[in-house]
Amino acid sequence: MSVWTHVAGLIRIDSLPLAGLPYLHAEALERLFLMGVPGGSEGPLRVVAWKARPLPESVVWGYLAIDGDLRDFGAEDLPKIPAWLNDVCRIVFTPDNNAVLRQGVVQAEVEGAGAKVWAYDPEAEEWR
Repeated sequence: MSVWTHVAGLIRIDSLPLAGLPYLHAEALERLFLMGVPGGSEGPLRVVAWKARPLPESVVWGYLAIDGDLRDFGAEDLPKIPAWLNDVCRIVFTPDNNAVLRQGVVQAEVEGAGAKVWAYDPEAEEWR
């Protein structure tokens, strides 16, 4: 019998339009997050970037949604999710990229074994 793990997450990304620094593009951000993305026997997690409507009082660039139903991905595979997030976030969220990971949370539920939640810790700059 197959083991299924259901994943959902949201990451808030901030960015200021500063002269001389690159501007974030949703498609490029999605491609970066697909590097090493965990997956099950029927495919990987899905990553979708959404650019928010700019508001003068806000630095929110947008959001990154993560979701998927991973077959044959059990409790022993769960550490792959925060490891992937930490690896890719170290590449994407740098001062040179004009991007800040402000907040993030990802939950994975292994059917019959309960749920695990990871949150981004901005002080430690890692997923825990």
